[in-house]
Amino acid sequence: MILDPSKLGLLGYALYLQVSNTAKIADIVKYCHKIPELWWINKLIGKYQLYTLVYIKDVSRLEEIIADIGEKFGKALIDYRLLLLYQGTSSAHNYLYENMEKIQHDKVRFASKDAWISNKEIELIHTLAEDPRMSFTSLAKLLKCTLSKARSMYEELVEKEVILYIRPSISGMKLGYIHRHIVIKIKFRAMKHLRTIHEYLSHQSSAKAVYLTLGRYDIIGRFIFKDVDELRQFKEDFFARYGDYIRSFFSDDYYEDKESESELGIRKIVK
Repeated sequence: MILDPSKLGLLGYALYLQVSNTAKIADIVKYCHKIPELWWINKLIGKYQLYTLVYIKDVSRLEEIIADIGEKFGKALIDYRLLLLYQGTSSAHNYLYENMEKIQHDKVRFASKDAWISNKEIELIHTLAEDPRMSFTSLAKLLKCTLSKARSMYEELVEKEVILYIRPSISGMKLGYIHRHIVIKIKFRAMKHLRTIHEYLSHQSSAKAVYLTLGRYDIIGRFIFKDVDELRQFKEDFFARYGDYIRSFFSDDYYEDKESESELGIRKIVK
């Protein structure tokens, strides 16, 4: 189940860790799994070795997280980078079908106001986080409400865009796809084109998630390509359109951490 964190009153940050001792990466990942606010822990090949999304309600908690990681693994860390996510788009397609139009649907995230959520709706979110495939009949029984009430609560959460979609999580690595984490810096004089570039990238069939950020970089994104030729064509098309506006463009391989469980964060939030 994919939620819009901004509807729950959360701030989003991209946290990068540069690790000097690669032997410690597994320990750092294991430790990060115990921090509910850290979602989507990915391993990178490039300047930074770990990348995660942090969702918090209070900036002081972010300071605590960074301090805790630094205290425990300071000797193994060289540097870290933090970017504020202020708008993003997530793609729901699963890369298994050629006809993307039938299965791809994008949602703009992190740019909306909080949604009021009742205690019963919070309980529903918590229940679906545990088992997204649960039937409405079972859901109503656990929530101690009627079937129609359970269905209407779910539909209202979808209408409020708190719940974006429920879908299987496909391992692109098992399918032999190329995973790329892309970081883009726009030239200052071309900042007026930032949203146009974001929209272009978000509508690429290879896009998994694209975010506008505040910090050293202006756009970050995760993309999945079928092969090297598709990646090469993507870069050629992108630079043909927007090359004059780009100050820097970095593309690192990333490996999805299949043990990463974003629902841990959901359970923390809705309890």
